[in-house]
Amino acid sequence: MATIKREPSAPGEAGDAARRRIPDDDDGAEVLNSWHWILVLAAPPLYRTIQRPVDPVYVACMIDIIIAYAERGAHYLGARLSPVHYERRAPLAKKLRALVVAWTSPDLSAEITAAARELLHAEGQVAPEGGWDMLSTDPDPVEGILIWPEGLATLRGTPGGAS
Repeated sequence: MATIKREPSAPGEAGDAARRRIPDDDDGAEVLNSWHWILVLAAPPLYRTIQRPVDPVYVACMIDIIIAYAERGAHYLGARLSPVHYERRAPLAKKLRALVVAWTSPDLSAEITAAARELLHAEGQVAPEGGWDMLSTDPDPVEGILIWPEGLATLRGTPGGAS
């Protein structure tokens, strides 16, 4: 089973290089945290570990961040495949957003999972060893990796809620 690790990459590794490309004064933290949500939607075992309610409206807001990122042609994640069809990201993110807006949680639909995987692929990401269905965060709960509404408010410096 593949496991998400929170340790930073060693200098010179792809992850380190990707982090260096994120401008300090840009929305890099919001974008990376939004990709975490896409990853959870792509990996049902991760999603099933979430203990608190997931608001589809909030997840749609996180996807809006990805849409804006894709539409301006940004590339914060290091590609793990070639060629990468970055031009597909915005349409795929909009498709995922439409599915999420119509979603009635708590069950994650196969359509949402497939759309999230397509979007990750368009960002140059590949399934982890063993596949998306084997991804875990053991021993840490997935809640610690995701940004929640109160965390987004703090990140944006807007007390009491995201703007």
